Amino acid sequence: MGAKRFDFGVVQRIFTKKVYPCDIAIKVEIEDKDQIRSHYKRMRTGGEQSYKTEGGESTASVITADSKPDSGEGLPPLRFGTVKDKLPDDWQTASYDRLGNFYCGNMAWMAPDVNFFPAACMNDGLMDVITNDGDLSALKYFDLMTSIDSDHFFDKPLLTYRKVVAYRFTPRNQANGYISIDGERIPFEPFQVEIHPGLGVVISKSGRYEAYGPRDWEKSV
Repeated sequence: MGAKRFDFGVVQRIFTKKVYPCDIAIKVEIEDKDQIRSHYKRMRTGGEQSYKTEGGESTASVITADSKPDSGEGLPPLRFGTVKDKLPDDWQTASYDRLGNFYCGNMAWMAPDVNFFPAACMNDGLMDVITNDGDLSALKYFDLMTSIDSDHFFDKPLLTYRKVVAYRFTPRNQANGYISIDGERIPFEPFQVEIHPGLGVVISKSGRYEAYGPRDWEKSV
């Protein structure tokens, strides 16, 4: 189906109101949308962004050639272990009874015309996680998903947008389900993900993704 699979999936979700009960644990770096917007603006200029967390001040740095992990065979060691290990104390944990969508990525485009992760940066060492409830009314769901075209998606209050370095996803209360990673089906069981910064190369005309970032509508309108 190519890129049309995204449109088909949106229509399907709007009318079926499918929910996926699960438990999600996340190592969050930035979760306030205003701070994410500021972080994105700073990263576009190649700088370093400091932001406030509950534990004080943290910093997300640009990944440069000098700060990349040592080259060698295989991936670097896991910082947070596997899904079988105890969760670190500083991870946020939550149970979701009505989860409709859980998307994680670090590239802006979900499809050629779908800027789904508007705050994604190619070199901030973070992943962007988006969640929303699945039992929204058809009207609210339609408004949420069509807001992607108008660049209002990021600011929708029904959408949770966070920048993270790792997460653990645990489905529950269902014998069968479907988990997709880049369109490929994986076993319906708990899994854990963390980011390894600086291991990939992206070619860009401007040094960033060719997409609008989160818009500051009060200033731009």
